[in-house]
Amino acid sequence: MKQDTALMGVAEVTDRPANKWFTAWGAADFSWDGLAQVDWSAALDRRAGFKRWKAPVEFPGDGDVVGEGQHAFRQATLQDYWRWSFGFEEILSEEDRDTPVRLTDQQLIDAGLLVEFDGKLWHILHREALRFSNPLSDDSEGLGLLARALIKRLQTAGPNLGGSATGSEDIGGVDNRVQLCGARLKNIDMVLQRVGRVPEGFSPPALYVRCPLSEFDRFDGSGLRFGDTSDFEQSKFDKKCRFNKTIFGDRVRFDQSYFGDSTAFYSAQFGSAASFERCKFGDKINFTSAVFGEAVTFQHANFASFVTFGDGVFGDAANFRSCTMPLAKFQSAKLGNGANFFKTQFGDKVEFVDASLPYALFRETQFGGVVEFNSADLSHSHLQYIDLTKNEVDWTSVSLVDCEFKEVEYERDRLVGKCRGMKGVASIWGDALLKRDLQDQDYIDTLDAKQKETKPKLIRKPDEPETRSERASRIYENLKRLLDPRASLSEWRAILGGAIASGLVLGFIIYPNAID
Repeated sequence: MKQDTALMGVAEVTDRPANKWFTAWGAADFSWDGLAQVDWSAALDRRAGFKRWKAPVEFPGDGDVVGEGQHAFRQATLQDYWRWSFGFEEILSEEDRDTPVRLTDQQLIDAGLLVEFDGKLWHILHREALRFSNPLSDDSEGLGLLARALIKRLQTAGPNLGGSATGSEDIGGVDNRVQLCGARLKNIDMVLQRVGRVPEGFSPPALYVRCPLSEFDRFDGSGLRFGDTSDFEQSKFDKKCRFNKTIFGDRVRFDQSYFGDSTAFYSAQFGSAASFERCKFGDKINFTSAVFGEAVTFQHANFASFVTFGDGVFGDAANFRSCTMPLAKFQSAKLGNGANFFKTQFGDKVEFVDASLPYALFRETQFGGVVEFNSADLSHSHLQYIDLTKNEVDWTSVSLVDCEFKEVEYERDRLVGKCRGMKGVASIWGDALLKRDLQDQDYIDTLDAKQKETKPKLIRKPDEPETRSERASRIYENLKRLLDPRASLSEWRAILGGAIASGLVLGFIIYPNAID
């Protein structure tokens, strides 16, 4: 039998970029017995929280009911969730389909939903070796049955009423999201698209999912809409995953997830408090034209190489604290008020060209190479404890109105040619010497630019040979541009005739025997 990589030893994948994901997934134990190993009386940790399910009070389980009214829920497990007959009525006889029940192991095995591997039972959702090929197939067992049940559950799902997207807080309220925790079944996006894809011009229905520690390879969520509190925490997105024009509700979480190369969130929309904290990103990550609500956080996120937020729109308090970005592009982005780059590490180049980031904080920020602030709005921002002595920083046309500079180290010579057209320099505070150097260099660069604008542009000698008449015409035109470009043609003929005559007379005086 082909070995299931879901059960491979951790040592066999330690050399892969996503090895931490495999370690965490294996430690959580998503085997069928493992799904039931949840102690509601114990203090909640993150791993235990993934397998706790706050079921409706009417769920046919034997867990305790906690809370009252709208805050009430029944304590249950992920195994309970997959025993729940809702959506799997085909397994039951017709007379038993009206009342939800907990399905038995044998019923699930007979339906192809439980399979044995290496002496353990596994729900097929957690088997990496399986994949959807046609979510609406006529197959009455296994994948076909699971797909139809998921579609039904997705159509009726709602947010986590407890308000916690991660399960890290024991808050009252039913968790109405579809529980896909630890999923490894391939092509699950095909099922989501069956529910969430609608004709152009119509608003797609919201998909409420909870799928921490799940694996998504070549996942295409483009054009889908995920509702409030949807949770993808600690998941693995690999092999060019797509979220182009995807809509996300409030408090959507991707914390500690892994994203492979060429992941795209082009024109995606996020509600408030979206979180990518401590995520690991591969190369060529695309957030171009993405829209974020307030308080989005990428805190401690690590980008392997290039990432672009170009033309993005952010609400206030965007958080990039302690991120690592070797090559980053924020060109023309609107970052709202108070973007936080505290201890962010930029690499060879970062572009803020035409970006708007008023009241931003750059404190102990590290810049590795080229920094392009040209035409950016840094008004009311704070640049503190930064070493720019080895950087090429372009301040051209930047707005520094009421901007603070504190303990910013720089080389005076590196300002040359980089400060023309700065705005609000007179209102800079915190470092009088840097303020004066920026003002002086702004004046020098602006004056130099004006001189270059008024300097006549001469016609260069062509690469190909020119005739005498063409050479004479070029010289004539260059002399005209250098001496008096406003003179008319007749005036220039008189000037040149006089110059030639004067030259001949002067030649006879200096060299009286020249004509002998």
